[in-house]
Amino acid sequence: RMKAEEEERKRREAEAAAAAAEAERQRLAAEAAAKAEADRQAAAKAEMERQVAAAAEAERQRQLHQQQMLQQQQQQQQQQQQNDTFQLSCLVSQQNFVSVHQKQNRTKTMTSCSRLLLLHRS
Repeated sequence: RMKAEEEERKRREAEAAAAAAEAERQRLAAEAAAKAEADRQAAAKAEMERQVAAAAEAERQRQLHQQQMLQQQQQQQQQQQQNDTFQLSCLVSQQNFVSVHQKQNRTKTMTSCSRLLLLHRS
């Protein structure tokens, strides 16, 4: 009878140890699954942050390019205005020069004609 009780006690202890080992295995598996899920969520968050940063950088580059194009366009317009102003001032100077010389030539011609008339009359 003592031997049967001892065997029963050992069997219960073995069952308890097996149950404890199974419980520990399940706890470790749940812990590993929770860590894997946390890692997956962290990776998804990091990827989302990377995409947001990439989109923000792309928008910054787009705006910078647009600003550069606008500045270039403004510089070209300013250069064209300067060219137009310069050409206009050249035309005005040229017209003034021609006008002054025409007046001088008319005056010289009239003076020459007047002298000729005076010489002819005398």
